[in-house]
Amino acid sequence: ATAITNLEGRFSDRSMELEARIARDASPRHVIEFARHLDRYAFSGLLDADRTGRVRARAIALYRDYLDEEPDDLFARIAVGRLLLRTGNEQGARDWLLAARARHGPHPSLDNWLLEAHYALGDYAAVRTLARDIVGERTTETDLDVLSASARMWAGLPAAGERA
Repeated sequence: ATAITNLEGRFSDRSMELEARIARDASPRHVIEFARHLDRYAFSGLLDADRTGRVRARAIALYRDYLDEEPDDLFARIAVGRLLLRTGNEQGARDWLLAARARHGPHPSLDNWLLEAHYALGDYAAVRTLARDIVGERTTETDLDVLSASARMWAGLPAAGERA
């Protein structure tokens, strides 16, 4: 319990420090630093469901503010999609990730979160289509090996290292 309290205290202290820094200077580098901090905090497992939701919502808002200034940051775009998915906004996550894919093209992390959004919505045809597209975009066996096991399954491929 003491360790958890100490961790929560450090996260809270750092949050207040970053919030104050943004109040003085809302430069994109400070905004993204705070967004990432809150993102890690939400995924730490230290918070109850209500606080996790509030922290995720704040992280999403900060990532979006950052993306207003730095629209080409793919990893911030992926983070927003992932957080939307984790807040239960599957449709918003899918729309966001589809837009990110249209803007930036395929990327393994983006594609795996998009697969999860399709699946969460029960759109299994979209899961299969994306999984096949992902396979078609990979050019070497090494590229295929980085696919998640679920993407390989939905694309009709054997597990990594297995023969068809």
